[in-house]
Amino acid sequence: SKYFDFQSRITKNLYATLGSRFDEHKTAGNEDSHRVSLAYLFDDKSTKLKSSYGTSFRFPSIYELHKAWQESTQNTAETGESWDVGIEKSFIDQGLTLDLSYFDQRYFDTLDAWKDGSGDTNEYYHNQTAVVKSQGIELISKWKKNNFLNFDLNYTYTSSYDGADWDDQVGDSYCACGVALDKAMVRVPRNLINLKTEFHIPNYEKFNFSLETKWSDTMRDYGNNNSPKQGSNWVDVILDDYLVNNLAVDYDLHGYKAYFKIYNILDEKYNTALDYSEMDRTFNFGLRRLY
Repeated sequence: SKYFDFQSRITKNLYATLGSRFDEHKTAGNEDSHRVSLAYLFDDKSTKLKSSYGTSFRFPSIYELHKAWQESTQNTAETGESWDVGIEKSFIDQGLTLDLSYFDQRYFDTLDAWKDGSGDTNEYYHNQTAVVKSQGIELISKWKKNNFLNFDLNYTYTSSYDGADWDDQVGDSYCACGVALDKAMVRVPRNLINLKTEFHIPNYEKFNFSLETKWSDTMRDYGNNNSPKQGSNWVDVILDDYLVNNLAVDYDLHGYKAYFKIYNILDEKYNTALDYSEMDRTFNFGLRRLY
């Protein structure tokens, strides 16, 4: 592969980047990707407008190229394109920074399993003609209330459509059916919130406390042997929403740092993939050397 990256300050306030990458693949052919970005920083240094556009690709994996006994060599790379536009704003007197962006992504030529009708040993991967879409809003915020209390809040809203499952099912070994949840991409929640709270106890600055809170909306996933069937296919399922909290405590020991962490404080039972449970309440502690 080969690439180049060009960065320039076009004017006093306008910045730009331009980059490309060129890859060669013995089986799937040659692909290239490109990205351009622009940012305008106002004179007060507290407001920035930004935007970018880019393309991408993913070559087939070894598994996708050689799954069947009779190997398929016709697969090409998955490709994609995306763009975003956003604004960053700092309120210095309040210790607050906000970063709000809109994003739009498209994926083409997605690889999916296909059967030729002669049994599972002749199941191949092939490039589909359907388009997978994802767009939404992302908010990143930081608030330093005082020297003892800081907040980082991130929120993402994602509206997606999995055309690979719902528009191009001819010959597929999987058929999207059952509960659709707006035909969204699997394992992608519509709403996702992450909150990190850092705090210190006055007169005990060597202690640092950090509480991480994550909430995920419900999301679609594929069914399996434990799911109902529709015809010969497993019915889609909906994974429940969940709320997880992690707590970390650090203590400065003059060149060393002792730490204690509790993951999943409330022992929440939840899945991010069907029948694959995440960890129960877990404790972790140790000592790090600082250089």
